[in-house]
Amino acid sequence: MPQSKPPPPPAGPPRPGTNAAPSIKKNRPPPPPPSSSSQNRPATTAKTRTSMTKTATTSSPFSEHEHRLADSELPSCIKSGLTPEEERSRRRRTCRFIQEASRQLKLDLNASGTSMVIFHRFYAVHSFLDHDRFEVAMACMLLAAKTEECSRKLSHVIRESWRLKNMAAKKGGGGAASTPELGDAVSDNVDKHGYLNPESEEFVRLKERILLLERVVLHTIGFELSIDHPFKFILVQIKKMIPLRVEYINPTMPPTDPTKQRSTPMEKNKKLQLQLTKSAMDFASDSLQTNLCLKYSPEKIALTCIYMSAQYCKVRPTERRKWLEILDSDSTFTINELTSIAVQIMELIADKKGCDLAMFESIRSDLTRMKKDVSGERGPPSLEKGMDRPIKRQHI
Repeated sequence: MPQSKPPPPPAGPPRPGTNAAPSIKKNRPPPPPPSSSSQNRPATTAKTRTSMTKTATTSSPFSEHEHRLADSELPSCIKSGLTPEEERSRRRRTCRFIQEASRQLKLDLNASGTSMVIFHRFYAVHSFLDHDRFEVAMACMLLAAKTEECSRKLSHVIRESWRLKNMAAKKGGGGAASTPELGDAVSDNVDKHGYLNPESEEFVRLKERILLLERVVLHTIGFELSIDHPFKFILVQIKKMIPLRVEYINPTMPPTDPTKQRSTPMEKNKKLQLQLTKSAMDFASDSLQTNLCLKYSPEKIALTCIYMSAQYCKVRPTERRKWLEILDSDSTFTINELTSIAVQIMELIADKKGCDLAMFESIRSDLTRMKKDVSGERGPPSLEKGMDRPIKRQHI
């Protein structure tokens, strides 16, 4: 009769000298391998790390109602003592810096717009004196490029942004001494083309600060990187409006020369669509330099840009309809919102070279007339503010 096999020994820790694999606890993933960037990254000073960590942990996730503040209630005005005009000026100049740097980095319109929205959201929580606004702008461009799937190397972002900042400091006359907001923009480590030497200690320190600021920005906005822009709403809305809702105020007369071919209705509609789209896109791009993205939805900003584009292109609604009827079929867009957005955009671009001030006067008169038709009142006082005299041009 065959003998039964003895039972296996109970499981336990392996004896010394055996090849048995040690037991691994469940639900515990292996530690991630160290990244190459972290190996080459210099040690951060205790002072910098403490300040950055404190800033990142005190911010809360971004929510719309938290940022519906008046300009005088923003942190830069309350904590730092800046006037609302100074706060708006710094936003505008830094956003122009972002737009120009985005062109140098060959970022598309959405990536540039996302950079500016993240920048506005960050400084709706922090003051301009808490962090260098140009370094925050670099971190915002780095994040936006990753979000829009057109990522750029950090060294590339720093080199192009530093070159632009260095040129602006020299253009101001007298270097950084005459432009204190630019900080140490003029440096001995900059070559003849305006690029910062990547082997210099200054470049290494700046790279470390940008990496830390990237984390601070992410914590501040609550990792909310899904951002809509007015551009896509402009394209959709203009296609709905043409050809039945709008028409030229003074349509082009047919040619008297029989040898010239008349334009077909399809060609006229295509021309009208291109003109409206181009002007509306320009107004939407300018609106990103303001904090309108904190106060209004991208749909309402897009509708305002279409209205301003129609005024610029001499276009009116058909069948004597009202602008609010063809812009918003759901009746959720009010005349006060249209007025507020349009006025802020006009105040922004009133100082540009070649600006058509007569067109602004026409828009202002039309808004006042619509305000009177809707509520029986005169136009708001904000329509008169800043429209009679051009705003002084300001550099980066």
